[in-house]
Amino acid sequence: MARERFPLLRVWPEFCSSGIWAPPSPVSQQVGPMVDYDLLDLPPELAARFQAWQDKFDENVNPPDSPPDEWWTEFEREQVKLATALQAAVGGRVQYELGGRVWTVGQDGPDADFRYSDG
Repeated sequence: MARERFPLLRVWPEFCSSGIWAPPSPVSQQVGPMVDYDLLDLPPELAARFQAWQDKFDENVNPPDSPPDEWWTEFEREQVKLATALQAAVGGRVQYELGGRVWTVGQDGPDADFRYSDG
């Protein structure tokens, strides 16, 4: 039932959010409205992973102890893992945004999350 309501989801961090959004279309640069975990009936373990990931983002006001590039690389790896887990849990199309580009789970090939360039 939730997938009919949200045929497209995007995993993207934003302060004090769930990290899950419902963009208006697959090619939209807008993330759309935030989607709460309970609206998707997520397994508790997956909701907890999303919450921990968002908490890590929310707490990143001060630079972390590790080098910033290392911190962001690990954070982005978890974002891709969460997008993949979300798609496995709820089905449908799930996207994530990295490096100013939008990727779709299962459609962009292996390791697509780290093929983007910063330039």
